[in-house]
This record gives sequence, structure tokens and C-alpha cells, in this order.
Amino acid sequence: MRSNLTFSQSDFPILFTLVRNAERYFADDSNTLLMKTRQFAELTAKTVAANYGLAELENGS
Repeated sequence: MRSNLTFSQSDFPILFTLVRNAERYFADDSNTLLMKTRQFAELTAKTVAANYGLAELENGS
């Protein structure tokens, strides 16, 4: 299955992995989908904050 966010794979590989996993569980496992989506949202917020100098990423996560 092709991800909707393939364009982000080279710049944000960890975020891409999280969203790809969330997409995998979309139809079959809603609890896992929510967990993966939350992880994606949290890391996205941390990445944006770090890029604007508002916070630093902790050991790449």
C-alpha cells in the first residue's frame, strides 16, 4: 500500500514510519490506529517546536 505521506519519507523518516503504520491499521484495528496517530501527532509537534527553536528533540524522538 502506498502511503499518503510518501513525500515526507526522506526528510522525516520516523514520522513517515509512524504514519505508514497508522495507515496499515486503519480498517482492522482502531485502537492501534489511534495509538499510532497519537504518536505521529506528538512527534510532529515536537519536530515543529524544535525547528522553531521552541524546544529540542530528545535523542531523535
